[in-house]
Amino acid sequence: MVVACNIDVGTRLCVGGAYVTVRWGPDVLPGQGNEQWFGIEYDEAGRGKHNGVHNGIQRFVCPEKSGSFVKVAKVSAPLDFQRALEEKYTDENIPLEFHDHAKARSRPIEFVGREQVVERLGAFQSQGEINLSEASVGDASWRNCLEFPNLQRLSLDWNLITRWATLHSIYTGCPKLEFLSLTGNRLRLLHDDDTSCAGSASGMSVENEVADDAPSTQESQGSSASDTRISATEEASRAASSSSSSDISNNISLLNMRPCLSLKALVLNQTGVRWEGFPAALFPNLEELHLRGNGWTEVPSELPDRFPALRHLQLEDNLIAAWPPLLQQFRRLTLLRHVDLSGNQLPDVNVDVAGVGEVEREEDKGQTTFLLPESLTSFSVARNRIAEWRTVAWLAKRPLKSLVVQENPLAASGQAQALRQILIAVMPSVMRLNASEITSRERANAERLFLSLAGNASIAEVMCVVDPAEKHRKRLEAIHGEGLVYQQNSGHAGGSAFGASLLEVRLQPVAGCILDLPALTKKVPGTLSVEGVKAFCHNCFQKRLPAKKMRLSVVNPGDPVSTVLQQEDDPRELCFYAQNGAEIQIDELEIAG
Repeated sequence: MVVACNIDVGTRLCVGGAYVTVRWGPDVLPGQGNEQWFGIEYDEAGRGKHNGVHNGIQRFVCPEKSGSFVKVAKVSAPLDFQRALEEKYTDENIPLEFHDHAKARSRPIEFVGREQVVERLGAFQSQGEINLSEASVGDASWRNCLEFPNLQRLSLDWNLITRWATLHSIYTGCPKLEFLSLTGNRLRLLHDDDTSCAGSASGMSVENEVADDAPSTQESQGSSASDTRISATEEASRAASSSSSSDISNNISLLNMRPCLSLKALVLNQTGVRWEGFPAALFPNLEELHLRGNGWTEVPSELPDRFPALRHLQLEDNLIAAWPPLLQQFRRLTLLRHVDLSGNQLPDVNVDVAGVGEVEREEDKGQTTFLLPESLTSFSVARNRIAEWRTVAWLAKRPLKSLVVQENPLAASGQAQALRQILIAVMPSVMRLNASEITSRERANAERLFLSLAGNASIAEVMCVVDPAEKHRKRLEAIHGEGLVYQQNSGHAGGSAFGASLLEVRLQPVAGCILDLPALTKKVPGTLSVEGVKAFCHNCFQKRLPAKKMRLSVVNPGDPVSTVLQQEDDPRELCFYAQNGAEIQIDELEIAG
């Protein structure tokens, strides 16, 4: 069991599978005898029982329903890096069992050749990849005495590490380390005590039993708890270091730490890391940086200078809400290839796309900051606040190969499919859209649909924004011809917009049960669904072939082969597949078995 004096405020613990931070103690609580307790704050809001008030006294500060108390006797020391390695890779006594989820029971199993595997894994210094996720690795007093000459990938996700010095003591023995993942650890700002290369004993883990028996009969009385997630002690410590944090983070001589020159990828998701106090100088050769879920509101202006080789930047689930400063930093990262901005608060791009022509004109107008960098090939803006078609036109100005735009307001209200088809049509370089591969068939159909919509008066405003100079329309007409062109209504022409959108198609029976019937030429609405076309054909051919057993194939004018429509195509409109003058072949669906 751990000695109480070895655990400090700010220590990270794992209590009953939940991650917490020590905010108070160790000390006794009135009415609880001589036992000592820690006051803890849960990372997950609502997991606790109070806000740090016990019997009317504010023991520590945390949000409501985030605080709790745990007995010191239930807390054990964390594992240092070496001990965690030994337990995972050399423990022969860990029982193996098979759990049958269907029968809700487990049975022991024998691992044939286990001794040989343990012996091989025990030589972890020769391993090229080590995964110590959820291994209770903390900031224990330990100096790195191990060498890992072949280690290239190290995962330390969801541990209890808070100090950069702890990481320094680990990676200094890894001359070939290229990938380091620290998701779920809570990394503090750099302080003076981090300039030593060994971490102090602060990280803790907790055994299975959790105690919160200390009653709090007056929890709500006299409460002055702040809504902040940072304790008063930690806030004061941050304030004291803020004036010099920038110098510390960018000057390795002040850190007294050796940089990790081999590191190419660093994962800091959900670590609470801030640029102030982030020792960027320790990782000068980074090519991949993951910063998901850290509450960032912008990309710091110093970041491109610190990481000039950056190619992949993950900024998902942050609070970024402005395009211009963001794009300014992206354009300074000349090697940038992949950016993920999903789950932020980005609005539509505030630029008059319709009045902007080529890139040269934008540069003349001083609007280069409104363009994505030319080097970018993969871009994600899912789950943001994009609601206007002008942003689609802006995205189409760069030859992206992969794009994710799902779960934006523009894709709501039944427009998701239309958005996908228009994006495919105006972005010929895109090969993956919303994590889905674009097939050659889908691209051809989307491009034909775009041509069909180009003359449709009902969506003329959208098309004017998406393709103001008709550049995409002309490009696609050179490939597919004019396609289906919607005619404009005139006062003397008679008819209606509905009549102008009719397709003349030839219904050709192919199935055996209707093969004796003659082909029919009909005019049908281009907006009719494929499922509706099947029902129409069912009636046209004496109801011999049920619609649910029908398979349609479309042969457009000039096409050498037919396009077979699958069952998943039923909700789509006919004009998505068929042009005016197309032949629709009606066959019987082959049902296996």
